[in-house]
Amino acid sequence: MELSKEEKFLLLCYTELFNECYDVKDDTVFSADVKNIKLRHIKMQNACYIFKIFGLLGSNYIFSDNVTGPASDEVANLVSILDQKKNKIKEFYQNYIYNKQFLLINFLGIPSSENKKIEFFDEICIELEEIVKEPYGSSLVANMIYLIFNNQTNSDFEEINNYLILFGYENQELNRKAWDILLHLKFINHEERTNELKRRIQDFLKK
Repeated sequence: MELSKEEKFLLLCYTELFNECYDVKDDTVFSADVKNIKLRHIKMQNACYIFKIFGLLGSNYIFSDNVTGPASDEVANLVSILDQKKNKIKEFYQNYIYNKQFLLINFLGIPSSENKKIEFFDEICIELEEIVKEPYGSSLVANMIYLIFNNQTNSDFEEINNYLILFGYENQELNRKAWDILLHLKFINHEERTNELKRRIQDFLKK
């Protein structure tokens, strides 16, 4: 069965954020592989959530809180199907450059002075490049965004940091680094959220 456009875009999001292929060719029933599969699925959930909240993933996935990052049943089902298409995933990567350009324009639109979504997509990947290399770094970022986005804190680092520590994210230096990255991406405003973020919250709550 061919990959759907949605499945291809999820592969693109995963690949660009983590700078690695979504590799299913070596999956087995051995415990080490099961752990790798679980981690791959967590990272896909994190990627989908991050890009959705930043307004770059249009699908109406519903996410709920989870210690390894917000999770969606819709994404989990899609990934389970995707994992069965190993040969098609390989074909996707064989034509990756073409697929990337086609999907970015198809999902984010043609770049223009008014449409800078592709530029923003690239900026997110570059800004998060180092932190997502850390063990569960993408989970940290996704959980931090979830706390901010769902009004569970006042967008104050110390309060968010306390929540993250409760979730097991005890590396406060890494927590601060994630906060600073989101601040640089203009996701956080020290006094109040930006008007754009407020609009996204309102749109999110209507779904």
